[in-house]
Amino acid sequence: DDAPDSATGTMVSYFPSLQELDLSSNEITGCSSLPVVQLFPRLKCIRLSDNPCTRGPTASAQRLAGISIVVEEVKPFYMKGNGCFAKSTKNSQPKLKLDRTKLRRVGS
Repeated sequence: DDAPDSATGTMVSYFPSLQELDLSSNEITGCSSLPVVQLFPRLKCIRLSDNPCTRGPTASAQRLAGISIVVEEVKPFYMKGNGCFAKSTKNSQPKLKLDRTKLRRVGS
């Protein structure tokens, strides 16, 4: 439960030691929509790359008290050069291989 405890009025903290949180590519429209940061009392840095709040003229105006907001270009480095997504260069046509030692002449 990420809501304040109604009996004591205190906020539950699931990760009390968390200092950095990556929320990149989550369709976050503004820092005011991030009340979740109250759950992390030691949070120092939030990564908000590739979110609507980090694009356009209001991007630099995004602030959170005592928390650094990091915006970096998201690079799909994990897909480059690993061969997992490379297109096959092999010919898709089947090749016929003949073993000449097993060929026999057929009489006409």
